[in-house]
Parts: sequence; C-alpha cells; structure tokens
Amino acid sequence: MATAGQIQASVVRLYEEHPFPSIADKAAKVGAEMPIRLRLLGIEPGDYIGRRVLDAGCGTGEYACWYAGQGSHVTAVDLSEPSLRRASQYAADRGLSTVRFEKQSVLALDFADGSFDYVYSMGVLHHTPDPYGGFRELCRVLRPGGVLIVSLYNRFSRLPHNARQALVRLVAGDDPDRRVAWATR
Repeated sequence: MATAGQIQASVVRLYEEHPFPSIADKAAKVGAEMPIRLRLLGIEPGDYIGRRVLDAGCGTGEYACWYAGQGSHVTAVDLSEPSLRRASQYAADRGLSTVRFEKQSVLALDFADGSFDYVYSMGVLHHTPDPYGGFRELCRVLRPGGVLIVSLYNRFSRLPHNARQALVRLVAGDDPDRRVAWATR
C-alpha cells in the first residue's frame, strides 16, 4: 500500500510530465463554461468582481486567468512547477496583472485564516492523499460568509471520459507517456 507522500509525489510527477489541461484554446472553453457554471450555483457576474479569489490546484491557469480577466484579485496555487510556468506565461500573454501563481499544496496553504472571498477548486481534492483535510484547509482560508466552489469527479459524471480512458489503458498499458500519446490521437 502506497503512503500519502508516495501518492502525492506520483500525482505531482504525472502533472509535471504532462501539464493539464493541454487544450489549444483554453480561453474559449473557460469563457463559455464559467458564466454558466457560476450562474447554476447562484453566483452573478458582479459577485466576484474586485474580490479575492483562490484557485486551489490551478493547473495551467485557465480558471485563475478567467477570474482575473473579470476583475478579481486572484492567487492560484499548484504543486506542478511546469504547470505553474505555463499558467504564468498564459497570464502574461493576456496582460493580466491581478493574478499570481505560487507553488503550494492545498493540504497546507500558507495563507492566514479568512484570506479569500472566493475559493475555487476544480478536480483537485480527490487527487490528494487527504481530500477531507484539503477541504478543511480551503474552508480555513475562506472568509466567513465567503463562497467555496469545489468540483470533484464521480463515476457517473465522467462516464464518457472513463470509457475513453479505459480504451487508452487497454491499448497503451500502464505507461503514462504511451497513454498520453494514445489519448492525443
């Protein structure tokens, strides 16, 4: 049985070798997705303007940059240095000055209690060795009355993705590089 540290190191290694997502037009995807996602949660466009937002597990930065582009002050954290470099470049290419990227774990954030008005974490906590501890940490850095948005995958919401993943695993085996090569086909 793998230890929590081994699991975390394995996940970080995977994302350092294959930063995610590697979508060509992240701005279009996120620009179409976020207003709908937030509206479904009862959050109106003006609600997050000028607010302090934490993107916990930011990957290559598309959500952090979307919030910054809407007028939020964004701090985005991730453990993958290659992803953080891509995120920083993505923000610089868009001239976004209200977003900063830091290497931190969602399990031990280096922020004071109540530092953020909004905390956003998309598809991250279930990849940690302690999802509940990560959730508690996100709650800790959220100000009282703030908004916490956590998205997690489950076996039903990802059926099409899981079917493609099973096919890739079948033809490419357990090698992550071969899986990525097959998945991009």
